[in-house]
Amino acid sequence: MSDNKNKNTDKARQILNIIFACVAIGAAVTAFLLSPLGRRITDKTETTIPPITWEAMESSNVITTEETSETAEVSTTISSDEPSFSVPKPTNPTVDPYKNYTFFIDKSTFDYTLETGVTTLTAKGNKNVTMTVTPLNTTSYTKLCADTKNAHAALTDKEILKIENLNSCYRSQTGDKDEDIITTVYCIDDGKGGSIEIKYQYPVSAKEYERDFDILLSMFKVL
Repeated sequence: MSDNKNKNTDKARQILNIIFACVAIGAAVTAFLLSPLGRRITDKTETTIPPITWEAMESSNVITTEETSETAEVSTTISSDEPSFSVPKPTNPTVDPYKNYTFFIDKSTFDYTLETGVTTLTAKGNKNVTMTVTPLNTTSYTKLCADTKNAHAALTDKEILKIENLNSCYRSQTGDKDEDIITTVYCIDDGKGGSIEIKYQYPVSAKEYERDFDILLSMFKVL
């Protein structure tokens, strides 16, 4: 009986020794793996990521630059195909520096021209119906009136223009036939030492244009 007990005791000790040995080996392996040497060996067995080098960065920049250039080329090509629009610069209307007056012109009834301050109207329906407005900067109002009286008779004050500037009206007629011409002249003081002459003419057979001229001159104004 004592021998069997001794044998069982020896087997139990062997088993414990084996267990202790395994535990000791496991502890030793764990300690080794956690040591710097163990980490190096372990890292060599894993997939490594190449370090970032200057050459790699330059290579990356080259690719990026090429892609940017290609993108720029595409963008340039697309924009070149697009229609281009240009906005014209604003232009100031042409102003005649010699023109020191303004009035209404019925363009449906009259053609007109403007040159060096002189406005000339011609009736569309009758070329013998005309009107001329002439600024006379070097001719005084008094002299213009005196010169006009030599060829035309003065009319009453009822015929003068309803404007602020001093003015007078004169008229003449070559005869009573249809082709005879009726001429009306207005002398106007421009308020600056000069004057403005308005002269309109029409045949006796076209007296209806008198009303058209009255409408035009009703809106006459010295600037």
